[in-house]
Amino acid sequence: MNNKICTVLIIIIIGGICMNSLALQNESESKWKIDSSFKYDLLCFVNILTGNDFYAKRFPNEFTMFHEKLSDSELKALENIDREIRIENKGIISAMLCLYFSAVPDLTFDQIIERFENFNLMKTNLQIAGYYSEDSWNSFISIKDDLKVVIEFLRDNGFLEYWSSNCKPLIDQRIKEVSNITDNFDIFVEVERITKIKKEPIPIEIFFLKFAKPHGMRIVGSAFITDISWDNKITLRTAVHEMLHGNIDWESENMKQVIEILNEDDFVMDKVKNHNPAFGYNTLEGYLEE
Repeated sequence: MNNKICTVLIIIIIGGICMNSLALQNESESKWKIDSSFKYDLLCFVNILTGNDFYAKRFPNEFTMFHEKLSDSELKALENIDREIRIENKGIISAMLCLYFSAVPDLTFDQIIERFENFNLMKTNLQIAGYYSEDSWNSFISIKDDLKVVIEFLRDNGFLEYWSSNCKPLIDQRIKEVSNITDNFDIFVEVERITKIKKEPIPIEIFFLKFAKPHGMRIVGSAFITDISWDNKITLRTAVHEMLHGNIDWESENMKQVIEILNEDDFVMDKVKNHNPAFGYNTLEGYLEE
């Protein structure tokens, strides 16, 4: 491995090490908003409902409960979603759906289903937030009819009632635990220390879900999704990690040189090409960003 490669990797490693040390402040500038989200748990559940063992084995009871009720047409819709996003485009279904629907205010089943009649606001807001890509958008639009079928199935088969009775109490308890510690941690101090980029502190939103595992997900705004099964340390480190996204200038000459160098490096490209694709980050740029 040449010196340039070593330098690039050292920078990446140091960035990761910095995240192990969270800034404990007497008075934090970071303001935290911690909540549950039926919408995002609903969208994450689509992952499980596809029958992909990577997700279904983590929630066997819920998978069986709803999967056995699926009709042939609903199974076909799930197959189409899984093939388009995960298999053909190496994406993560829950991450794409949560990101896209975070660009619109819809919260209820009816509001989400009504959105399928007009996605113009979602597209515009994704463009404004810097999360729009034409290829990804076209992929999403290609499965919108299938997704509507799945959302309507979950509406008609008691998913909201199940979530409200069995998931929300667990989420509320986790929120109570985390709320006792977050105000003492200044995430923006950490982000500035690592990136050397000064940003005005804005409220950080954490959405705790029952069905996010094994992913943490950045969504529009200073917001991210985490899972109730992770402890406080992981949750806080995830907050730093997610706020670091969006700080790379991919068009800069320095970054273009880094990409060019790493594209030719067998060690790095082996990690890009041969890690478990279910975790995402299946391009060099995506791998470096993560």
